[in-house]
Amino acid sequence: MAEMDQNTGGEHEAEETIEIEAEVHGGEEAVVAEKKWPGWPGESVFRMLVPAQKVGGIIGRKGEFIKKIVEETRARVKILDGPPGTVQRAVMISAKEEPGSSVPPAVDGLLRIHKRIIDGLESDFTHAPSGVAGKVSTKLLVPASQAGSLIGKQGGTVKSIQEASNCIVRVLGAEDLPIFALQDDRVVEVVGDPAGVHKALELIASHLRKFLVDRGVIPIFEMNMQTANPHHAEHMPPHQSWGPSQGLPPNVGGGPGFGPPSQYMPPPRQLDSYYPSAEMPPPVDRQPHQGISAYGRDASIGVHASSNTQSAPSIVTQITQQMQIPLSYADAVIGTAGASISYIRRASGATVTIQEARGVPGEMTVEISGTASQVQTAQQLIQNFMAEAAAAAAAPAQPQTTVPAADQGYNSYPAHGSVYASPPSNPGHAGGYGSVYGANYGY
Repeated sequence: MAEMDQNTGGEHEAEETIEIEAEVHGGEEAVVAEKKWPGWPGESVFRMLVPAQKVGGIIGRKGEFIKKIVEETRARVKILDGPPGTVQRAVMISAKEEPGSSVPPAVDGLLRIHKRIIDGLESDFTHAPSGVAGKVSTKLLVPASQAGSLIGKQGGTVKSIQEASNCIVRVLGAEDLPIFALQDDRVVEVVGDPAGVHKALELIASHLRKFLVDRGVIPIFEMNMQTANPHHAEHMPPHQSWGPSQGLPPNVGGGPGFGPPSQYMPPPRQLDSYYPSAEMPPPVDRQPHQGISAYGRDASIGVHASSNTQSAPSIVTQITQQMQIPLSYADAVIGTAGASISYIRRASGATVTIQEARGVPGEMTVEISGTASQVQTAQQLIQNFMAEAAAAAAAPAQPQTTVPAADQGYNSYPAHGSVYASPPSNPGHAGGYGSVYGANYGY
């Protein structure tokens, strides 16, 4: 009890490690351990930067090409907002991960769209001046933690991709981010001949597919990329979205996936968390504590390892906020043997502690520290667990025929008036579970 780690949940990481048994060889299926996280296995998300003049080619005449990709790959495709006059747009491709598939839907969709762009660029070469033709550039927008993983230890991963594709692969500095990028984003650029760039993109996507998100995270990319530059928001062009009709709620109007996302998507859940697979490095709380990114990995580790890489990302500002929660939700937030609180810590990357709410009978204080995105993620995950508990209490007699709330995709969770975020609290103040809950919660 005395050795309890109150800050990072490190005591639970070993027992709750998610294990996905290794690689699939030939026709063998991946063997997955019994313990799974909510929404397992999660969604793969790729954001590719595309020249604005090529967006029409991706969509095709009357949307025929994009609809074909959606139908054949089962991936969702969304062309994200960009400020007026921008020279590039972000195309987001997402789909549920299939661990046993060598080319899962999101990777398949990404490669097909890229092939369409490359084919268009190659046709442009016929009109290009001598000496200019032959080289193309492809850019992906990725979280800084993923960029660091892509480089690998001492640049080993990116070096192998460069050698296999005969292309230059580099992570650009923060100064090269497009105006609509998120704070933790980095641009991965691939330069080479068209076939080589396509091969490099395939290798990059195969590496990054292990960074999975909760399905509720997907709308947050769109919302954050718009609100990151509020002075442009009033002049943003409308979204263009396509997705499999079976993946959307039944109230969709006007055909599958067309029009602004507000037609078929409730307010997005404020999630920003990535779920690591077993082959990823140890949890953040067991790594040197430098700057933790919004995706649960250290954003500053390894990002400078490649000779092609520019300056490493700066450490993101840490904040601390508090939530007041009724004690009746203690079981939901902490979980059996601390399973829920450990999951919240791991998924958000934030430091989460629970303390007795002094002077407020019947409530407890949850203190959350991390980057703004990490704190926001942890707050939403806490609200999600509370919403599930409230729904279960309201209808205890109903048979469980619906999909569990943690895997309902775009469905939102009701807000709780008793939950609120306070201004930053005194950093360094640490509380524990023992003084409030005793041995009943396994601490």
